[in-house]
Amino acid sequence: MDLSDLKRLGHRSGTGGWGLGGLHETGLEEVRPVGVGGPWAASGTRASDAGEPGNSTAIAALIRDALSADQVVVREVSALTGGAIHAHHAIDLRAEGGTVPGDSAWVIRFPADPSFRIGHPPDVEAAVMRRAARVGVPVPEVLKTGQARAPGSVAMDRPYLIMRRVVGRAVASELVGLGTADGVRVGRRAGEVLGRLHGIAPDAGVVDGLIPPPEDPAGARLANLSRALDATGAVEPGLEWVLAWLTRNRPAPVPPRLVHGDFRSGNLMIDGGSGKARLVAVLDWEFARWSDPHEDLGWLSAPCWRYGRRDRPVGGFADWASFEAGYRAAGGVAIEPARLRFWQVLALLNWAIIALGQAGRFRRDRPETLDLGLTGWRLPELLFEMLRATAPEARAEGADAPPPASDAVVLPAPVPGVEDLLHAVRRALSNGLPAGPEEMGLLINAIGIAERATAAGGMARAGADWGDRARSIRRDGIPAGRSAAHHGRLLAETRARLTLANPRYLIALGLD
Repeated sequence: MDLSDLKRLGHRSGTGGWGLGGLHETGLEEVRPVGVGGPWAASGTRASDAGEPGNSTAIAALIRDALSADQVVVREVSALTGGAIHAHHAIDLRAEGGTVPGDSAWVIRFPADPSFRIGHPPDVEAAVMRRAARVGVPVPEVLKTGQARAPGSVAMDRPYLIMRRVVGRAVASELVGLGTADGVRVGRRAGEVLGRLHGIAPDAGVVDGLIPPPEDPAGARLANLSRALDATGAVEPGLEWVLAWLTRNRPAPVPPRLVHGDFRSGNLMIDGGSGKARLVAVLDWEFARWSDPHEDLGWLSAPCWRYGRRDRPVGGFADWASFEAGYRAAGGVAIEPARLRFWQVLALLNWAIIALGQAGRFRRDRPETLDLGLTGWRLPELLFEMLRATAPEARAEGADAPPPASDAVVLPAPVPGVEDLLHAVRRALSNGLPAGPEEMGLLINAIGIAERATAAGGMARAGADWGDRARSIRRDGIPAGRSAAHHGRLLAETRARLTLANPRYLIALGLD
């Protein structure tokens, strides 16, 4: 995901996008970026326009041409949930003649909004998937990619990707809930899969369409995230501290390998019941690129993707020993702890910047749903994790940590305040009672934040001192000789915000 992708995420039209993870007061929910989760993440189908004559006819025609069939009898076309960037449709059919005669099941994917493109086009993604499959990475079989032109249908003038449907589930909360034996099995297999992928080097013509690897992947990502942070409009000394720490601790370049770019539990499809769970497919390859293999490792093991399971550092579903055993057995690179730590912190920063972009869109566009606005309130927990990971070596937890400069908790510009949240709650309730537990959880969470903020004496928008501190860190870096004091102040301020945003997070850490 590059700078333009991050900026466009902040301006994405439509609803939905990011789940809220640990922010939900009603329980653990899956944290899922826009477009992530895949066409098989849903347990069923939803009502949509997929069954309308124009759409079903157009989709059937695409499948018939892709199969080179004499005739296709479509038994069902149904829309699948799982992503806001792409529209997915499941097709069950019987073909006469062609490359796959008889009964078969497929998934066809279009951009939900033709004007909003993110990641690789389908032909490049398909090339990556096919290359990964050749080294034993389980992926859905790609049938065809192309450009659909079907007036009056969802397929009008949109690129498409047709894949054979895989039986399984790609739901992060289900992986997190795996039993110990299943977690060990799936964790080792995930390590094997990633190890095989990281064995692919950027030889000439290996994957058509991928841009050449940067000379310094870590440096390129840092520069991109710095620009992306500026694009959000946020003035945040804590994030500037993290950027400075990453700059100071940037690892030396290593030979690049093919990385998935979003390898985490929400993109891992499993099948089988308790005691028999197995990894059957890796989904969503639109962010694959040449990079340091530790980028995938850091993303998968970053605290933001553990869903509260600190005992399972690999995506919240596996222990490190099981995963690493599989990774080493498959020929993965030697894992360097300092390099891994760098990419874990960078993963948290990436998440935080995207959350700020989503929050900014909420404040600008006032969408009907609360999820975008509440995503901005994940910033305190993400920043708290980053500050804990980047603490000066000599500073004990809590030492040199003065209280915030004022009693008011400072709120970065993009994050919605109490008035914004309550306005959204009123709008939601004016449309009727919540349709289900997820919607109810959003309302309860928003009201809870507003209630805690009011009881704490309110919140203040970032002022001149806040901006001066942020600009000073950006300009001069982490101050020599005073890093512990600066870090302590940032940690105390972030903890105060976290008390309002998600007090259960501190309780889970034993810091309440």
